[in-house]
Amino acid sequence: MTRWLVGAAVCFAALAACCSESGSATSEDAGGADGLVEASGGSGGVVLPDGNVEAGSGGAGGSTGGTGGSISDASTDAWQPAGDPGWKALTWAVSCDAQVATKPVNAVPNLIWTECGANSDGCYQLQPNWPNESGIPLQAAQIHKEDGQVRLGLHMWFVGEWRKALYDGEGFPLAAWRGTVKSCWGNLLQWTSSHVCLAIGSGLDPTYQAYLPPTNPSGDPSFSYATQPVVPLSCNNQLFIGSSTGGIPYLRDLEAGRERWIQFPNAMAVDPSPSGPNAFFVLMGVEQNHEKLTGWVWKRPDTLEQLVDAGSEMVYDIRSDGNTLVWVQTASASSLDPATGTLWTSPFATSASGVESTQRRSVPALTIVPQYKVVGHGHYALVEQPVGSPERYLHVYRLSDARHWKVPTIPDVRPADLIYIDAEEVWFIGTTLNDAKSTIIRQKLDALGPGD
Repeated sequence: MTRWLVGAAVCFAALAACCSESGSATSEDAGGADGLVEASGGSGGVVLPDGNVEAGSGGAGGSTGGTGGSISDASTDAWQPAGDPGWKALTWAVSCDAQVATKPVNAVPNLIWTECGANSDGCYQLQPNWPNESGIPLQAAQIHKEDGQVRLGLHMWFVGEWRKALYDGEGFPLAAWRGTVKSCWGNLLQWTSSHVCLAIGSGLDPTYQAYLPPTNPSGDPSFSYATQPVVPLSCNNQLFIGSSTGGIPYLRDLEAGRERWIQFPNAMAVDPSPSGPNAFFVLMGVEQNHEKLTGWVWKRPDTLEQLVDAGSEMVYDIRSDGNTLVWVQTASASSLDPATGTLWTSPFATSASGVESTQRRSVPALTIVPQYKVVGHGHYALVEQPVGSPERYLHVYRLSDARHWKVPTIPDVRPADLIYIDAEEVWFIGTTLNDAKSTIIRQKLDALGPGD
């Protein structure tokens, strides 16, 4: 299912033999004046200047009642640039065939959002209208919201190349980059309170980490690093998280300038989730010939500490929004299987002695896939994966009182990677029924009803 999950399967097939192998982890602006985006051929989907969305009657790529699983291709309906993007070489990525646009508005389209359809109040979905030949228009996305400002980092497939763009809350491009499909891709473009993280590298080629000034993200980085191959995963204003292709987590402390691999002799860490200067992760180990999944944290100056030992149960997720520590325990017999579980919380803690465990409520079947969970601003979300079924469902929990909402399903769209959550909305990747990443969904939480 994911790079690390495959690695985990191999690892536990061989028990400690694989986990003890070190592998490669050996250290060393622009848009229209009116602030509206409209789909051609109809009233379209409109993103208002405040970042809210007003849906239209549809048009090319803008249907409000369609399947939501259709994918734009290189057709006459697709977006075409109004002029020259002014591509220039990306000088800080010296071995990459990559470029940055001097005119981002000509490099990527304005974003079009439409209503998700009947029985989906407060739900809006992205209608990809750029040309692509892969049948998969997008790869990933990152969100930053601060003081009412939205910044979206979007990773797109075009014809024969990848493009990445930073968008504002009105759906206008602020910066854009491109590269050949086989050269230095990477799905990390994260706006933070202090810089913009852009990392490119396939996990096989050198990886370039650039920390760009928010006032000029198309310009030269404030600082950058070239490292051995790393798959970029996440970033905040203090940490960069990546992974080897074999699933061994990589971390860079941006304050100290220190990098390290999170590696254990007889266990394997799942992709860490950063929270301020800390990174929380599940550790998959073996105890008395049985799998043992526990909850851990990396913290400064450079310490790894176990926070949660669920005994005979498995910790399927652990993360924090900076105020609350949240994790899920299951009674699963195998980390490769979906399993129902229990939601637990504690006031924020980075040491075992500071954890005050409180069991909150049961949760539906889930897997250990870290991209299928998200936490933020007192809310936690997970993707349900019922045992023996290809279906997926999204669930949201308010951590203060464990209130729960099940997000309505969208015809022919399944929830996948969870991008962002706060007290107002949840953002996530939607896939087609054959799991091609096809759209981004924004669901307003106040439209979900009273919950349970």
